[in-house]
Amino acid sequence: MTKKIIYSSFVIALTSLLVVGATMAWFTDSDDAGMASFDSGTLSMEAGASMIFGVEAITGDIYEIDLSGGGTYLLFDKTIGTTSDKYVNALAYDREKKRLYYTPENNKLYFYDFNVEQYAGNLAGGRTAGATFGRGYYWYVPQATNDLWRVSFNPDGSISTDVKFMDNFANGNFSFGDVALDINDNVLYGSASASTKVYFKIDLLTKTYTQIDTGFPNHMQISFGSDGLLYGHVAEGTGSIGTPKGWYTIDLDSGDHEVLSWSPGSQNFNDLASNSQNNWNPSNTELMHYFVKNTGNKRINVRVNVNGKWALDGLSPDNVQIQLDQSMNQSDWVVAGHTIYYLKAIEPGESVLLHLIVHLDGPTTGDDYQGQTFSLNPIFDAIQSSNYAPYHDWGVNYYGTP
Repeated sequence: MTKKIIYSSFVIALTSLLVVGATMAWFTDSDDAGMASFDSGTLSMEAGASMIFGVEAITGDIYEIDLSGGGTYLLFDKTIGTTSDKYVNALAYDREKKRLYYTPENNKLYFYDFNVEQYAGNLAGGRTAGATFGRGYYWYVPQATNDLWRVSFNPDGSISTDVKFMDNFANGNFSFGDVALDINDNVLYGSASASTKVYFKIDLLTKTYTQIDTGFPNHMQISFGSDGLLYGHVAEGTGSIGTPKGWYTIDLDSGDHEVLSWSPGSQNFNDLASNSQNNWNPSNTELMHYFVKNTGNKRINVRVNVNGKWALDGLSPDNVQIQLDQSMNQSDWVVAGHTIYYLKAIEPGESVLLHLIVHLDGPTTGDDYQGQTFSLNPIFDAIQSSNYAPYHDWGVNYYGTP
């Protein structure tokens, strides 16, 4: 009765392999990160992992975007709070500190720490529309310049240093573009409008600028996915001829771009930010995001079984700790061993975000873990919330007893 789609994600340093399982005593559903539904059409659940962040044009709201199928999930809807909301741009994610940095139409830099919005300080280089994060820094190109700036931060997230890293790195002044950093190769890729639309790269180690392509789509927003691919987004009204609104994969070497198969939807994004990194080191902590959406017409209860293992047989997973992120409402969830229960019923059409903290212990991670891959295995289960179905089928009384 169940349609099952196997989907794999987070494949760079920390991977997520989601496995399907189901129970059939009641109306139930189980999913990895694709779509699963019952033939009766009475209960359906979509689960997945958001890959990148995006700031929506006009509203200034920040979303998580699932690159596997185009789903968007509202993360923060109170950015800046002024008439400059529609110009919110220069989005970049500090994965280590769990902070999303962005600017309004001026040079003021803010960040959202998955709890509250805070002011980081003024950018010395001025207003920017293109930024990224990597190697511990916020990198940006000020509007209508050809300079690359680098920002470091204090422990509280405020600006510590803001210095010009490269002066006049190219001919012409760059406007309203985007940049994305390949952390593995220390290469910054960019899309911008100068005397023409260009796609370029900067080797941060040698400070070498290379123009790769001209006539690139106007205002193409770019970001690396956790699969290592460079993705692009063209908003409505900003595309070049022959490059309509939509989502694309971009060839790093040539700038050639191919449209993704899923619909671009109705949303336009001013800027994108990567939610991945290439190296997971001892004592690092990752913040993983998953979503569950009720796509059926019954109220459902949801649980997720979380397990993980190293790809190399014999390596103990005991050096990896998985727990709920403290930014979530702890009263809405119950953790019982490796299973996490969401205590509220999810209404039809409603989405719920699950944020997990995954910590790699330093002292117990020896040289035998070098170069190995850890797979996180969440199994999402849904069941109708009526008639005490969770009590009868899952054997728990979190949702009441008959």
